[in-house]
Amino acid sequence: MKGKVVVNFLVTKEGDGIGHYIESSPHPILSKEALRLIKETKFTQGKINSQPVNTWYSLPFYFRMALKSELQRH
Repeated sequence: MKGKVVVNFLVTKEGDGIGHYIESSPHPILSKEALRLIKETKFTQGKINSQPVNTWYSLPFYFRMALKSELQRH
C-alpha cells in the first residue's frame, strides 16, 4: 500500500496540532497513521510581531509499505 495523505490542521500557540481533517487520502489506514503522527508531534507555532498565534497548516505525508524482502536486507 502506498500513497499521499494531505492533512489540514491548526497548530495552537502552544504548538499542538488540533482540528485536523483529511484533505485527501488513498486509504483510511494511511489517514489514521497521518493523524497519529500529527497528534504526537510538537510543532513550532506561527508568530506575528514575535507573538505566538494559532496557525493553519497543510501537510502532505507520503507512505510506502516496505516489502518483506526489503526489510530483510537491512
